[in-house]
Amino acid sequence: METCADCGKPIEAGQASYYRKDYICDIGVTFHSECGDPFGTKAKNAEIVRLKQLVKEWRPIETAPKDGSWLLLWDANFNTTHNTPACVGRHNANNVWVNDVHATIKPPTHWMPLPNAPSLPSAL
Repeated sequence: METCADCGKPIEAGQASYYRKDYICDIGVTFHSECGDPFGTKAKNAEIVRLKQLVKEWRPIETAPKDGSWLLLWDANFNTTHNTPACVGRHNANNVWVNDVHATIKPPTHWMPLPNAPSLPSAL
């Protein structure tokens, strides 16, 4: 017996319900007709909140560590002809910002910590 994806109660045979399939992840869910979320608004809003909690926010460059830690850097004043807005870099012992190949870059405007590295299979 299926259960309603909204209220969690069983959907009885012959009871009015509807099925909604998410074509991106190929998962379908069934709702009671009276639960009233035919477009998945509640689920979408909950997913947006969940994803926002996972994403780290950009921080002003003045708050960046200057201990040589590798960071994700952003230059809000970038010129598309000569550079890109984001790179991995760090503040080095010479008091300048460098990218991942240790080339000096103009000071970024924002930073955020790098995400955790993916876990490697145990066979490696």
